[in-house]
Amino acid sequence: TINRSLSDMARLNPYTNQTQTAGSDGTQGVSIMGMNSRFNNFQIDGAVANDVFALGAAGTAGSLANANVLSLDAIERLRVNVSPYDVRQSGFTGGLVNVITRGGTNATHGSMFFYGRNQDLVGLSPDANRRPFDRFSDISFGGRIGGAILPSELFYHVTAEARLRSTPVDVGLNDPFALNNFPVAPSTLDKVIQVAHDRYGYDAGTYEPYVAQNNSYNVIARLDWSISETSKLQLRHNFTHAIQDRNVFRDATRFSLSSQANMFRSINNQTVVQLNSILGESLANELRVSFTSTIDERLLSTDPFPEVRIVVGANQNVSLGPERSSQANGLDQYLIALTDDITHVAGDHTLTFGTHNEFSRFNNLFIQDYYGSYQFSSVEAFADSTPNFYRVSYANPAVVGSDPTPRAAWSMLQLGVYAMDEWEVTPELRLTGGVRLDAPIFLTTPYENPVFAARFPGLSTSKVPSVGSSLLVAPRIGFNWDVSGDRTLVLRGGTGLFTGRIAAVWLSNQYSNTGMDIFRAQLG
Repeated sequence: TINRSLSDMARLNPYTNQTQTAGSDGTQGVSIMGMNSRFNNFQIDGAVANDVFALGAAGTAGSLANANVLSLDAIERLRVNVSPYDVRQSGFTGGLVNVITRGGTNATHGSMFFYGRNQDLVGLSPDANRRPFDRFSDISFGGRIGGAILPSELFYHVTAEARLRSTPVDVGLNDPFALNNFPVAPSTLDKVIQVAHDRYGYDAGTYEPYVAQNNSYNVIARLDWSISETSKLQLRHNFTHAIQDRNVFRDATRFSLSSQANMFRSINNQTVVQLNSILGESLANELRVSFTSTIDERLLSTDPFPEVRIVVGANQNVSLGPERSSQANGLDQYLIALTDDITHVAGDHTLTFGTHNEFSRFNNLFIQDYYGSYQFSSVEAFADSTPNFYRVSYANPAVVGSDPTPRAAWSMLQLGVYAMDEWEVTPELRLTGGVRLDAPIFLTTPYENPVFAARFPGLSTSKVPSVGSSLLVAPRIGFNWDVSGDRTLVLRGGTGLFTGRIAAVWLSNQYSNTGMDIFRAQLG
């Protein structure tokens, strides 16, 4: 694996394929059975580890900043399930990827690693200039250690990893020999920068070579406590912090000055408590509670200013100022999940009854063109303040009050109950049958837009699915037949229905685009 990601390991399953996220060295997503990676369920020790809002194509927390959710060194084993007939496994219409993390033992074990490369280990540019890839570096390092705090009773394991990347945005300026050439003279860019300073009092940045930073850090710590012969408690916390410089685009048709740049920052924390108990000779219980928070935001590198695009050639333009989609952009998401399974062994039958419930809270700030965006037909038009296109978004004080940057804040529940019977018909044949009920419940009502309702009778911006209309029923039945009797030839099969959560980013548009809290204006 190059990116040291669990996606690289999951693709060993023949039903999986990789999807590339943004960036030449992006974190990989996993398509299972041809489905979008957002329809997968990623778990760590059975606890939900998805990016529930699902902006990142990889589907895991931190992937939007090109970060792995945990270190490979923390993984003991990984399993990909495509169509499990165990009704406890749900939340996907693609596949289930479950990672089991390392735990401590009575013996102390650990390891360390370091990988690195820089411009000296990268070839020269493939054009006639044969330039080195200056200021490039990609370094990964980390380690793990585990052992016993109290022998045979209390164990620990900690894994930490960091990856530090610097990638230059390589482009030639009016250089016909460059493979990536922006065919405009530097003097034109100097004039744009000068006009921005003299006419508008704004520092537009520079056109000097730009180096994008992409750094990530993750730590996972786990405690295992053998309370008694019948009770085991596990406490785990994983932390991911990632930053990624963005929005400096330089190619043959567009050139961003450095004021376009912003830093995307993603911070993820997850705490999981799991209690396994034996309640009697034939009764056992597994209880798991998790809390996950993911805080994403875009940090501007410059003072507030509109995005400005200036035409400087037949098909070339120069941009300056904060990128229009980043001017007011941030997302806080929180997830509380509770799972409780009780298992009863009755002769040849193993009966399982359980529940899995998720409470999700989203607080989304996304106001495109909050500072506005302009287009000018030439540098002279920029100097004369005569744009040919303008757009802006602003808050509606009649709805949101004095808050200039209202957020779409909403919550939902996903409630599930299930029952299953595993019947050992013979030592060679096992049948599994069960049914699962899931109900998504929306706890927040979007704004009602009376103009929309009047123009489209029967439709409403405030309408969300009701519990009765969104109840999901998933029966399943499967078999496992040891044909040879010695496990050398095993036949498995079954049928059933599988249901999963939808990407919250798609639902969020109903809360953030009602036409009530944000007004948008456009000229040109």
